[in-house]
Formats: sequence, structure tokens, C-alpha cells
Amino acid sequence: MCLAVEVEHYVASVAGRRDPVVTAGEFLDQERGNSVSCVRISVGFLIKTLWSYRLAVPSPDRGRTDGLVEGRSLRRSRDRQCAGAVGTTQNVMSVARLYRRSRDLRHDRRGQSATTRDPSAVRTAGGRRTPPHRPMSSPAVAVVGIGRWGKNLLRCFDERTGVVACHHTGDRRNAAWVADRYPSVDVTTDYDDVLDDPRVDAVVVATPIDTHADLARRALAADKHVFVEKPLAGTAADAADLVALADRRDRVLFVGYVFVHNPAIRELETAVGGDSIRHVRFDWEKFGPFDEGIVRNLVSHDVSLLRYLFDARIDGFQVREAEGVDDRTDVLSLDGSLGDGTAFSIHANRISRIDRKAITVLTDAGECLLFEDDRLFRLGPEEYDPVPVADVEPLGAECEAFLECVETGRTSVTDGAFGHEVDQVLDSIVDRVA
Repeated sequence: MCLAVEVEHYVASVAGRRDPVVTAGEFLDQERGNSVSCVRISVGFLIKTLWSYRLAVPSPDRGRTDGLVEGRSLRRSRDRQCAGAVGTTQNVMSVARLYRRSRDLRHDRRGQSATTRDPSAVRTAGGRRTPPHRPMSSPAVAVVGIGRWGKNLLRCFDERTGVVACHHTGDRRNAAWVADRYPSVDVTTDYDDVLDDPRVDAVVVATPIDTHADLARRALAADKHVFVEKPLAGTAADAADLVALADRRDRVLFVGYVFVHNPAIRELETAVGGDSIRHVRFDWEKFGPFDEGIVRNLVSHDVSLLRYLFDARIDGFQVREAEGVDDRTDVLSLDGSLGDGTAFSIHANRISRIDRKAITVLTDAGECLLFEDDRLFRLGPEEYDPVPVADVEPLGAECEAFLECVETGRTSVTDGAFGHEVDQVLDSIVDRVA
């Protein structure tokens, strides 16, 4: 196939059309007003074509690899064809790479691709591998709350099992978003519609923290398995009630502490498993969110990781810094120790201009391990050396863990009891900061 035809098929494939809408020869003919029989095509021409006609710009608001902005319609002239093309080896290789990349981006709505190289896995928008779809007998899920994080959960569960319904509080933009991307999913503003739906096996709660307890309680009472985005509840007392109800109903109660399911954190746990830890420090710099308190919104992650990584309760802590804008706390620093003697520090800042999540672990043996933004490093003689971790999306791994609990009845590390323990610590921190 000549290079011109290769470009034609690349443009057509990215635009989502089966046939090319215009030949490369026609394009240059229209641009230059000349009769073209032999076309010299470069990467610059290809970029100009895509930019001028807006054929394949990934949609920023879809968050999916199959989202393409609809291209401008081009009238195809049927009486012209490109006779040939001449290009350098570099141009040929560049176009071929772009063509292959466009081919791999043609996914269907569930993330599956007819041309994916590995049939057992697909890549998400973030580039990580996710497992293939589960069989149709997998638990059917309803997502409650389709804000920013709810949309992420909807995507991940849709890639793994059947999402049959969504509940929202009346924002028409969110309802339209679901209808556009997931037309088979029912959307309702009445929570009872979800609870009364016999198709729904599990409810995923991704709503403001002060609504977690009530929504989870009603779902458990309706004999639904429940996934609650962290923290489990607004108070430890409410969390304890949910744990007791889940036990009585024999339902899965799962808390969405996504960092616990991060493969780099799992590797960190393995790396420090046999060592005595001298000190661990948590640093989180980001901007926002400001709609909920910093303790339950951000520090809850660090408390959950302390509990998971070291399997020890917090023995005591002191608030070193608690500052913020107006009457809220935006910068919080804690120092404390665990029951096994491990010292820890937590620093959270949600009015920072940078975005960085890091955990530094120092062992008595003199080793230093650093988790930073989903990567793991070990301090070498002169610099940090990367530690290999599994190429898995953390949120996808979390959703997979919940579905496995529902299917097998096993207990997750982030079950209701785990969430209750974290909420007990959060209550203590809130009391100290207030």
C-alpha cells in the first residue's frame, strides 16, 4: 500500500469512518489548486490535515479512550485518486506509528477493542491494563452519585460487570452524561427505584460523606451488597451500626480506600514486611477539594494506609499544625506513634499549587523506600532506583476486589470493620483539630 493510501486509511480510521472521506491527492489539490499526480506526504502534512479538519482530537470530558470529537464533514470527490506517494523512511515510520496508535484507540463502549493486541486485557485511558469483562452472571451494580468520582466508579464497574442503574440528585448535566455514554443504564432521582430493582445485586455509594451512613443503611436493609466510597461514615458510631447491620443481613460491606489497592502500595507492604520501621512520613500536596473537611476527605487515606501497612493501631498523636482560610482547616500536620513503636508523621495541604502524594519509609536497617504518585522507589547509593510494580489501575483493582467479595463471600482488607477502625481515629483527630 502506498503511503498516500496509508494516510487515507489513518485519517478515516481516526475519524471513525469505514471509508476515507477524501484522498490525500485531493486534499493537496484543493489546497494548492494544482493537478497532483504524485504526492509527497510528510508528518507535517498529516498533522495539518488532522488540525485543519479536526478529525481526531480526544474528547477531554469523556475520560474514555473511545471518545472522539466529531469531525467536519468532507465531500468526497469520486473522480480523483492518488496515483502514488514518495516520502522519506522517517516519514513512513512516523505515519505507520500514528496509524497503529489510531487503530488501538478504536474501542467499543466497554473498553474492548477489535484490534487490541492482547485479547485478555485492554488499556484504560490512563494506559494501565484492566481485566476483561466478567460473564453475564456477575453481580449487577447500581451507582449512587455520579459526580466526578462517581463517574470514575461507573467506568470501572462498567468495564467489569453489568451496571444497570444510576441515581443522582437532579443535576441534568450528570444525567445527560450517563445517557450519552451508557445508554443502557437507567437513570433515576428516586433512590427507592434502585433499592426496589430486582436486577440490582450491589449498590455503589459515591456521594457526600454526610450521606454515606443513611444510603448504605437503606441499601443493606434492602439486602444489597454495598460499596461505600471512603470514609465509611461521618462518625465511628454510624460506622459501627453499618457493620452490625451488614453482619445481620449477611451482606458485603466494602469501603473504597483506593490507595490500599494500589499495586505500588502492595509492593511497599511486601518490601517492608520483614523490617523494623523507624519512621514513616505521609505528604500530600494538592489543591482542593474544599466542600468537605480535610480530615475525612484527605487524612482518612493516610490513616487507612497506616492501618494496612503496619497492622497496628495508633497509640497516640499530637496536632503539630492546623491552619487554613477563614474558619476551615486546609493545612494539617500530625505526629504520633503506633502500638508497635513505629513513629509516623502526616502532612496534608489542600491549598498547594503542586500535586504530589508521597510516603517515605525509613527502616532500622538503614533502608529508605519512597512511594510517590503511584510509583515505588528504593534509595540506592546515589539516587532512587525504581521498584517494578504491576501495571494495574488502582481504582480498577479496588472494584475488582469488591466484585470478588460479592461473588465468593470472602472478606476484603477494606471491609466494614476496617472502615470502622479508621473512623474511630478520624473522630479523635477531628476532636483535636476543632
